Amino acid sequence: AALDAVPRDAEVDDNVAYLRAALLSETGERAGAAEAFERVAARHPRSEKREAALLSAGQLWMKQSAVGFETVEHATAEEACPECRDEAWQKAVATFGRLLREHPRGRHAGDARGWLAFLHTRVGERTEGLVEYYRMLADERDDAARAEAVVSLRLVRPEATEEEMARVETLLAREPRVALAYAYHEIYNATFYYGFDVEVPEDVNPYLYCKDGEGDASCWGKFYEWQSEESDRRARAAERKAIARVAAFATRLLRGPGAGAYGGTLALRVAQADLELGEDAAARELASRALSSGLAGNERASALWVRGAAEYRLKNFDASRRTFTTLLAEFPEGDLTEGARRYVALAAEESGDLDAALEQYLALEYTTDAAYFVDVLMTIEQLASFAERHADTPARDVLFYSLGVRLLREHRFGEARAAYARVSTADEPPSDPYSYYDGDECEKTYPPPHCEDVKNPRWQEWEGVKPAWVLRDLKTMDEMERLEERAGRARGDEAKAEALYQLASYLYESSELAFYNPAAWRGERFYVFYYNQRFRAPGEAALMRRHMEGHEPLVRALGVYQQVVDEYPRTRAARDALYTAAVIHQRLRWFELYWPGQYKRQLYAGERLVSYEDVRRAYPDYALPAGTYGWEPSTRTVNGHAAWPAPPKPKHLTGAERARLRIKRVERRVALAWGLYGEIYGGRLRAWTIKAAKWAVVGLAAFAVLSVFRRTRRARRFLYRRLTRALRPPARRPRKTYAQKSSFGAHSEYLWSEGPRSAAGRAAAGLFRLALHERGRAALALNLFTHGLLTVLLWAVLWAVKG
Repeated sequence: AALDAVPRDAEVDDNVAYLRAALLSETGERAGAAEAFERVAARHPRSEKREAALLSAGQLWMKQSAVGFETVEHATAEEACPECRDEAWQKAVATFGRLLREHPRGRHAGDARGWLAFLHTRVGERTEGLVEYYRMLADERDDAARAEAVVSLRLVRPEATEEEMARVETLLAREPRVALAYAYHEIYNATFYYGFDVEVPEDVNPYLYCKDGEGDASCWGKFYEWQSEESDRRARAAERKAIARVAAFATRLLRGPGAGAYGGTLALRVAQADLELGEDAAARELASRALSSGLAGNERASALWVRGAAEYRLKNFDASRRTFTTLLAEFPEGDLTEGARRYVALAAEESGDLDAALEQYLALEYTTDAAYFVDVLMTIEQLASFAERHADTPARDVLFYSLGVRLLREHRFGEARAAYARVSTADEPPSDPYSYYDGDECEKTYPPPHCEDVKNPRWQEWEGVKPAWVLRDLKTMDEMERLEERAGRARGDEAKAEALYQLASYLYESSELAFYNPAAWRGERFYVFYYNQRFRAPGEAALMRRHMEGHEPLVRALGVYQQVVDEYPRTRAARDALYTAAVIHQRLRWFELYWPGQYKRQLYAGERLVSYEDVRRAYPDYALPAGTYGWEPSTRTVNGHAAWPAPPKPKHLTGAERARLRIKRVERRVALAWGLYGEIYGGRLRAWTIKAAKWAVVGLAAFAVLSVFRRTRRARRFLYRRLTRALRPPARRPRKTYAQKSSFGAHSEYLWSEGPRSAAGRAAAGLFRLALHERGRAALALNLFTHGLLTVLLWAVLWAVKG
């Protein structure tokens, strides 16, 4: 009623008509209200209400359609509704499209585009919906619409397929501003931020049979593990495919007409994507285009990085070094400084410029890389030249000490001492009383000589070169020179072989760290390089091998031991040298890391492989020591004890035992000889021969008796006279007459036993006096010998008669 009372005025007729349509929509007459809003737009083409009227009309038509505007939260909240393309839906799409055509930069263009995208997405036209969302995203004048587009894309974009995104790119190809927004969004958000949740069908799982089993927990674990890994693999593949598609699309834009309108920023982003995809040539081209567009700040640094990395991958190492050098000069303290230095070092190394590479590694404080250069890759001359040019840098002491160690390994002792003389050693760090690796703890963890070796850092922190390291190396050179001088002065094969053997034994028993460079490696070695060995330079594997041979005292000792065996094979030292060489090969085969792999490939140390069987073949009468672990060749002991058991002491035999041994030896020889003779001429001849031999023994015994019979007869006469004289009773003395004191005493000398007892006593005394006489002793010995011969003769007669 109030509107009817308003007088007609051309200035306010459009407002009155708009309010009538609004009131009509409030009453629920949506169709009539929509038509009313459309009439407002048609009758008042220049009205300020026209855009709002078209927006309201489109919304009213949308609410009348079956797209579920008032029942769904967003376009992808439910399954798409293709059957919802009814008349109301078509009128809504047409109305929103009309608003965008007639008012592309109007106040309600963003809302209209958002509802239009909703309508397309809701009925399954996801491609058209995404295009509208990207157009909203490209509208730099409407921040609210761009924010709404970001939220909507986060809901809709993950559901799109690659085919749908390819159609989106086709539709946006002629809209540079929207295409740029799409490329940015895809590169920075869709392919990285949203991710890809790929569903893997269960029927392709090789562990599908687990579903039919019961209680097999391990099988179920494998089922889900494979499912997860396969899902990740497919997601990574989908992500890479998406990046490749977006990069190709952006590259076409940048190479097409009007490419200058896109600026250098897009070129940089696409170059980064191409670099990740491995499209190095495209990345280099786009990065160069981005740099030529005048980028500044972090974007210029990023463009230099991409171009340098692409040039490195394309093996244009000189150009890569120039690009990264420019980056370091312009951004010396930037986030990309470390990576740029690393690329400069790698490019210089690939070009063979080891000095430039080492400079970068020292600046980066990559101690392991620097150690590998100074201790393995560089020649002694290159290292000496580099140290001279960097004599005023903080690394000078480490460089000169490393030079001294290299010269020590090459046996250039004079030059090594000169290099050590230029080293300014650092103060020894104070001992930490609370250190874990002290004394007994170190002994428990690491066997000798690690703990007491001054070159063993034991995880200590230090700077520079310790004086103990220099003194230790000087002492090593002195000992080697002393032993070599001793070998030079030796005369005779035994002395020369022993001198060389002791030189090799000094190397064998020295610490594994004798030729180690703790200043460069700082307690490590080349484990990182070993576990990921990818030799880059030609001949680098040979350099590594030479380093290992020079660094390892056992290998150095092996060469001297083999020299002893080759030059003095018949000496005592040669035997022990060959055995020690076999021990060295056994120890190297069970070392950590490098040598076991070499031995598996038959790349053993030294000139030839030596085993214990080789020792036995070369010296069959050589007794191997009591043990190999703990073998100390210099003293020829095992763990401080004798390596071989002491020889048994000779047993002292009695005369009878020696005689029996001789008789048995003669019998064995005679039996052996006549046994062989009998085998040739028959058993009868053998029996006759044996019988003749027995009677020959009888004759020999008889001849011996006759030979001494004459002398024995004279000796026997002498003995008879002596014994007769000794047995003759003494003359009776006149008895004194006296009175017997008892009846027993009067009759004692007349007892029957008194006579024989008295004669035996006289005979024993006579024999004793005869033994004291020199001629008597000879006569007794001769008679005893003769009676022995008679006994032998009797035994021989019985033996011959019995046979």
